[in-house]
Amino acid sequence: IRSLFESEAKPWIQLLKPIWLSSPFQLASSFPMETELFDCCIFDEATQIPLSNALGAIQRSKRIVVAGDEHQMGPTSYFKAGGGEVTDLLHQASFAWKSKTLTYHYRSQHTDLIRFSNKHFYQDKLKVFPAKNAPQALTYSFVQGGQFIDRKNIKEATFIANLVSKQ
Repeated sequence: IRSLFESEAKPWIQLLKPIWLSSPFQLASSFPMETELFDCCIFDEATQIPLSNALGAIQRSKRIVVAGDEHQMGPTSYFKAGGGEVTDLLHQASFAWKSKTLTYHYRSQHTDLIRFSNKHFYQDKLKVFPAKNAPQALTYSFVQGGQFIDRKNIKEATFIANLVSKQ
């Protein structure tokens, strides 16, 4: 793709394929480092993108849209040699670019699944669109005689395993 973009085929490629879906790594390895190569670059789940990985795409784009949730855990190098914190794109973008809070939550089909987070992280501002005629999301069961010993609760674990097996 890089060779084609550096040839006389570039305007035809841009005409025939105006939208590209790519990871920042694929973009960096496939497209020439050319400013304003793209009209708009949209980063989704930006808390999962280290800032250093996004810079090449930002350089190649006229406009940037950064979408993400500041309450989600960002990328981590905890298991890599050296460890340390990684600055994510959403966190860095929040310093310089204006933001818009979205209040619609479409992933949970039940308000029960997002209720705790909605209350404690989003000040009950999320609007959830429950699925019609969906089965109950959460159930509560008391397990008689369950005890937490040595970081285990054998009775509760057995109860849950049996429920899962029946499903």
